[in-house]
Amino acid sequence: MGQEGLQDAAELGQMDQETYLKERASLIDAEHSSSDEHDKAALTLSGGALALSITFLEKIAPNPSPESTWILFVAWAGFILSITSVLAGFHLSQLACRKQRDILDQMQLSGGKLDVEPINRFSNWTLRLNYASFGFFVVGVAFLAWYVGGNLPTSTPATPAAAAPLPTNP
Repeated sequence: MGQEGLQDAAELGQMDQETYLKERASLIDAEHSSSDEHDKAALTLSGGALALSITFLEKIAPNPSPESTWILFVAWAGFILSITSVLAGFHLSQLACRKQRDILDQMQLSGGKLDVEPINRFSNWTLRLNYASFGFFVVGVAFLAWYVGGNLPTSTPATPAAAAPLPTNP
């Protein structure tokens, strides 16, 4: 940790409650923004990879090896599951926010003393779906690369024209 990091850490240790809350809110906003960008990227990249694979199939390799079809299906499944994970994560994220708001309301009404430890399972599942969407995307990319590599048209070297006989001197 550099000298600047130590100074920042010392300043954070001495901040008042208002500054702390502002800094915390700023970090939460940054986290939400990053999460939104992750979700948009996962949807865009997975959808684009699906479209790219279909274009490859139609335009570049219209007659792929029949033995490699399963590889393409696994790639497509990875991209579709990635998209599905992101969409399910959107819904669970909304439920997690509602649950967290309910927990916060209960804590406020009870003076911060709850009988049981509040657990937000929706939040845990949202995180799992984010990891799953990334994992499925990686699987899709890997299998698509395998499929493309095995089905690229091979170019045959041009055969030289038959050599004309050398002229003979009469």
